[in-house]
Amino acid sequence: MAFTSRDEDPIEKLLTSLQSWVEYNSQEKVYLHTDKPYYVVGDTIWFKAYVTIGVKHQLSALSGALYIDLINEGDSIAQALKLPLMAGMAKGSIVLSDTVLREGNYRIRAYTQWMRNAGSEYFYDSTFSIGNSVANTVFAKIDYVYTKDGMQTKVKALIKYTDQKEVLMLIKLLDTN
Repeated sequence: MAFTSRDEDPIEKLLTSLQSWVEYNSQEKVYLHTDKPYYVVGDTIWFKAYVTIGVKHQLSALSGALYIDLINEGDSIAQALKLPLMAGMAKGSIVLSDTVLREGNYRIRAYTQWMRNAGSEYFYDSTFSIGNSVANTVFAKIDYVYTKDGMQTKVKALIKYTDQKEVLMLIKLLDTN
């Protein structure tokens, strides 16, 4: 402060240089809006992507393409998409084919080529589960118990649900007249 002139404020100079650095080095950011938090094999992930730039998070016109990777638990890319960006937005879908994918935890990653310059820590990255309803087989066993109450016959139905390991899941008793 002792060596600066009175007409030159060091705080103003610092703020001006910081503002010009932010404008010159603006960073893109991807936001992905998916239709559900979890999926089943055979489902389709529907999404809309927003690519913003700068501290004001305005839609970016810098990049022309968005890259989306579906990554399995082994960190391998199961599916990859390249979508055109129009006014900083894109729409798309990923079909979770039962011939390619199994149940488990997956990651969806989205980025632009411009974002690759800054490193993968700036990428959109989200983890979600994919289940398999076909693999979870449930067996039902029904036992009927007939009782006589005067002239009426009463029927009780005992329904027992088990899985393949014979784990009892639910027992329901139904009374009918």
